[in-house]
Amino acid sequence: MAGNTRFYRPGDNKWVVSNATLINGNVAYTNAPPINQDAQFPMTNLLTSDRYLPWVTAVGPGPGGVDVVVDLDAGANVTPQFVGFFALRQSGVASMGFDVQYQTGATYNGNGTWVSARSGTISSGSRDVGYIVTGAQAARYWRFRLNVLQGIQWSIGNIFLSAAAVDLGIFYSPGMEETIIHPTIGYRTTSGHFSVSSVGDTRAMVIMPFRNIEDAIKAKINSVFGRFSARDPAVWIDQNDVARQVVLANSELRWVHQWAAPNLWDCDLEIEVLG
Repeated sequence: MAGNTRFYRPGDNKWVVSNATLINGNVAYTNAPPINQDAQFPMTNLLTSDRYLPWVTAVGPGPGGVDVVVDLDAGANVTPQFVGFFALRQSGVASMGFDVQYQTGATYNGNGTWVSARSGTISSGSRDVGYIVTGAQAARYWRFRLNVLQGIQWSIGNIFLSAAAVDLGIFYSPGMEETIIHPTIGYRTTSGHFSVSSVGDTRAMVIMPFRNIEDAIKAKINSVFGRFSARDPAVWIDQNDVARQVVLANSELRWVHQWAAPNLWDCDLEIEVLG
């Protein structure tokens, strides 16, 4: 539901937890699509949770667009409600069309019937994008069709396909802070002019205040960032359905107990939006 603060936990990504199989180039699958990759950054990198270990497409000559197809076998049926493409980067100024599709047959056939679950366009310069999926059926075989300009390389850190989010059921208390951080080094030239060089990707620090929340909401936040949670990046969906990968800032989550019967808690949730 748009307007609530929602999270997808690292373990919610069906590709990682199900030990999915990359179908591309695999002769065990009928009519499997070919491998498309830079040899140093293979397609199998998509099956990890490391956004900084990307898959990079090969470069094709000539003008126009070309469809790059990624087919994955989840090992069992999954019914997604969210799909995300994270740690995107491109070598030129070009948008990328996408179509997330699924095949419901008991066996895979690359030339068989594929049903679209969600399609759209990823704008040039996007680092993280995510989309709510509605109406998709349970399916084992999934296809990610990407339309890119030939001669333009794209890299993707990981693809996130997940079912229901951890929906806090609320937004947050007034006073959220978001600090944009541009990693730069400033220096002066011999003539005295000031110059700045970028040394990394822009990131952000976000502080979400939660005041007088009850145990149920506290438990949801703990399931994402608490003592027994995974430390890999989670996905934050904001009130506008914008998706970003985040980690707990400073590896700290602090609770203040304000009242009993019922228990009421305060928390300033500090997260880092990854660059």
